[in-house]
Amino acid sequence: MLSPLLIGLSLVLLTVHTLRQALTSPLNKIPGPWYAKFTSLVLKWHEFRTNRTRYIHDLHLQYGPSVRIAPSEVAFASAAAVKEIYCSGGSGYDKTEFYNLFKVYGRRTMFTTLNKDDHAKRKRILADRYANTNIVRPQSLDGIAERAGNFVNRCFQTNSTIVLGLHSYAFDCVTHHLFHPHATDSLLSSKDEEIMREVTFDDSLQNRLLQFYWPTGHKLFGKILYLFAKPRETPLADGFVLDTCAQTDAAPFTLLNRLQGPDYNLDNLDIAAECLDHMAAGIDTTGDALCFLMWELSQPASIRYQKKLQDELLANPGASFDRLPYLDAIVMEGLRCFPAIPMSLPRYVPPGGRTIDDFFVPGGTTVSCQAYSVQKMDQTVFPDPNTFKPERWLDQPNKGDAERKRLFFAFANGGRGCVGKHLALAEMKMLLQAVYSRFTTLPDATMRPEELEMSDQLISSRPAGQRCLLQTPESSSSSVNARHRLSPGLPYVSASLPQLTLSLASPFKSSPSVCSARPLANRRNVPSVKVTFTLIQQTALKRSTTVNTAIMASLVNVRRDESDPFYRYKMERIQTKIEGKGNGIKTVIINLTSVAQSLARPGSYLIKYFGFELGAQTNLDPADDRWIINGAHEAVKLQELLDGFISKFVLCKKCKNPETDVHIKDGRITLDCKACGQRCDVDLRLKLSGFMLKNVPKKTKLDKAERRAARKAKQNGKGEENGSGGDDNSDMASPNGDDNGIESDDDALTRKIKTEAQILENKAVEIKDDDWAVDMSEEAVKARQQQLPGEFKQKLVLNGEDEDEDVEGGGNTVYDQLGTWIQEQTEQKGGVVNVDDIDIYVKAKELGIESKHRTVLVLVQTIFDENICAQIGKRAPMLKRMITSERHEKAFLGGTERLVGQLSEEGTDMYDKVVKILQLYYHHDLITEELTIKWGSKASKKYVDLATSKKVRKAAEPFIKWLQEAEEESDDDDE
Repeated sequence: MLSPLLIGLSLVLLTVHTLRQALTSPLNKIPGPWYAKFTSLVLKWHEFRTNRTRYIHDLHLQYGPSVRIAPSEVAFASAAAVKEIYCSGGSGYDKTEFYNLFKVYGRRTMFTTLNKDDHAKRKRILADRYANTNIVRPQSLDGIAERAGNFVNRCFQTNSTIVLGLHSYAFDCVTHHLFHPHATDSLLSSKDEEIMREVTFDDSLQNRLLQFYWPTGHKLFGKILYLFAKPRETPLADGFVLDTCAQTDAAPFTLLNRLQGPDYNLDNLDIAAECLDHMAAGIDTTGDALCFLMWELSQPASIRYQKKLQDELLANPGASFDRLPYLDAIVMEGLRCFPAIPMSLPRYVPPGGRTIDDFFVPGGTTVSCQAYSVQKMDQTVFPDPNTFKPERWLDQPNKGDAERKRLFFAFANGGRGCVGKHLALAEMKMLLQAVYSRFTTLPDATMRPEELEMSDQLISSRPAGQRCLLQTPESSSSSVNARHRLSPGLPYVSASLPQLTLSLASPFKSSPSVCSARPLANRRNVPSVKVTFTLIQQTALKRSTTVNTAIMASLVNVRRDESDPFYRYKMERIQTKIEGKGNGIKTVIINLTSVAQSLARPGSYLIKYFGFELGAQTNLDPADDRWIINGAHEAVKLQELLDGFISKFVLCKKCKNPETDVHIKDGRITLDCKACGQRCDVDLRLKLSGFMLKNVPKKTKLDKAERRAARKAKQNGKGEENGSGGDDNSDMASPNGDDNGIESDDDALTRKIKTEAQILENKAVEIKDDDWAVDMSEEAVKARQQQLPGEFKQKLVLNGEDEDEDVEGGGNTVYDQLGTWIQEQTEQKGGVVNVDDIDIYVKAKELGIESKHRTVLVLVQTIFDENICAQIGKRAPMLKRMITSERHEKAFLGGTERLVGQLSEEGTDMYDKVVKILQLYYHHDLITEELTIKWGSKASKKYVDLATSKKVRKAAEPFIKWLQEAEEESDDDDE
């Protein structure tokens, strides 16, 4: 037995040790409440009371942006701290063990990996599935649009709480992105809704906190704790995810499709864990953020903002959700005031310690920032921070915009920021577009303000009352046009949807099929004709019909959007055969060689394209003509992917004709159209482009033979006396008399033709050079050019100088004509801002230069002036359409150098605006990280003089440095 004296002495020593550590800690210089030096119990108390976020924010308001909240934990709320903690080294500091609480099935997912290296490996697998280019695919957006319509039906027809509806909407959207065609439909199906309720309305916070802070006690007293704090249990969700992840036919844009790729060595449990983690994260965040935002928009103080949003939506019924500036401002301000994840994101300070906000913090200390405070503390950037003001994202775009974005922390920052940012924004904007283009929302009279107070969960927050009722006055929908699009290319949704009857009990009732049969009374009386066939004739006719039908069924138009049955260019449908099972399952494309020949492309290009799109391994140039893709892939899916290959690597960009030749030279890939003569560059940012540059097809024997024949013909044209070009000693003849295997089987007709041709060749023919000679000097060519009609002069190329070459030329070129036209329009319309993008694009197309990179060079210098920062957003959609390759991007940056240099010479100091200009370019996806960093590394006199180039790059250094620091070293996928 331990004596009371020994116990007392131990307590005294422990107390002395604790006091010594507390009083000598380097963290004592950081302001904070006195008790934070000695204990973390106060912080834990607020966590258990679901009030951690508010508590820390109050401490920030009292002590400033740096505050000590526990003996070994510090909270920060400045842009500099965010950059240091979450962005330094690309991905910031390592995560703490707090994230162990989010492990799924005992496995670590991308979110729960603690160190940067493990996170980088997992992110490389799935990052491209959340890239904006994947989110905006029609198949992806169609699913979101459909569910937005379902939400409008359900919540505004039944007048039910939008909390449940918004979480169902988010649930259906995220499962569509993860699993399509195996997504949930909880807005219509009560069975799927139960899964959503299980994941969302969870009260396991206290139990999980006890598990984290007191793991031993949690194990010993788990059963007792169950009576007071229930653990997280999601059997329905587990069953749904495990069953769905066993499917092998997920759509190409889905996360499941990527994770099942054979290159990644993920077992079924790893895949299910990752998908369940993404599913849970995608429900509460989007659902709760939309709930808080719609509640705010419905308040009397914010009804004017709702009216402005409605005005924008009604004025632009066909606009895409990402081209509505006020909608974007509404969402940005909503996420600032009510971030989806408002709470702290804890990290460990690396060994050796770091200086954060001028305070030295020892290694091993827990540091964090919370979005709720970061986005409200700096009142110089966000004046009146507690007031909902969407205009702050629109007013004075040149002043404070960069600072606002640096402090925007709703999706976190750095390499470990929210990977689902683009998906969440698309879901939020499309739902708001669907609702407020039809309704005005007002708070229900039965709602109490405290019900919409934030209630902290483990990492997110939800409405304390877990309900939100909104009213929709009848008059609000009467002023709305009958039909509005959710987004270009998506199905129309009727404005009368709220009056439709919806049955939640049986959402899958089949609707009667629609027939377009002509009524009998309207049919013409056609005389009856009786045709009889003998048995042999019937059999022959049947056989012929079957064969012809089979042939026609196996052939499709190269352009499948072309429905003309007499379309000239045909190819076989892709035919596949799935072999093997388990991890050895593979897909053999039986007729890939035939399809490739129809497209005049090597089979290796097609199979590699499929591999890139599916994330699967493939073989190249098989000796047995068995083209293989690892995994099971249906022919229909491959046929859809082939459409993408044809669009990017076969069709002429001008006339959409597939009769093009590929030319690969000097790091460029050019499609030469044999129909219209257009030469267009292939986008080098595409993954297959890199493969093509490294795998240029070797010249075949036929190519060499053709070149030898051309040389021989040239010699004959110089007046050889014998006129012989086909004797047995010529380069074209082989020792054995055949043509080097070009023609191995000569039938009688072929031999007869060759014999007669040989007789003709042996006859001496005198050719007079003067009769065929044409003066090809530069002066003669220019003289002939002047005699041509005006529309043909601009198409001529002198001395092999292609319009795409990086030369300036001179005189009245088509580029000069475009620039002059824009300047004239500027003068006529009273300013460059009044020149419409569509008119500019139509003029460039009229001149035949809409796809040329030098066109971009001209545009930058003519459509922008000293107010460029305010003009970029308006011009971004047009420029995005025209900047299609690295050469275009280089010309775009070069034109910016010229503009900055020219305006600076005229007296307007533009160098101070270079960082802002580049930030706006980057924000609107007009420039890429890699090329911009490369551009900024070395001055060039290609577009301006060397001195101006150096000044521009010197001014751009802060932006280039920011790109280098924030660049995710793990993400090497092309966006």
